[in-house]
Amino acid sequence: MNRALEAAKADREKVQGDISFRNTRIEEAETSWRAAAAQLEALTKTHDGVSGQLKEAHDRTSLAEQETIEAAMKVAECRRELAAAAQGGREPVLASQAQTDSELGA
Repeated sequence: MNRALEAAKADREKVQGDISFRNTRIEEAETSWRAAAAQLEALTKTHDGVSGQLKEAHDRTSLAEQETIEAAMKVAECRRELAAAAQGGREPVLASQAQTDSELGA
């Protein structure tokens, strides 16, 4: 009976040791998971910040492209007016110049 009791105690200690080991492993896994979650949160914030900066840069680029197109259209209009004036043998009066003159009351 003593041997059976000793064997049962030894088995119980082994099982408790196994449980303690597994609990330690679970705690380590939870710690690792928390660290990974914190890192993911930091990366998400970084991503959001970079995405915001990228959107702002895209918006500025789009605006600059639109302004470039508008300027090119004005240049083309001025060139047409200059060509028409040169063909007619007269002094060119550009639409932009006429607009400025009318604003000044000239």
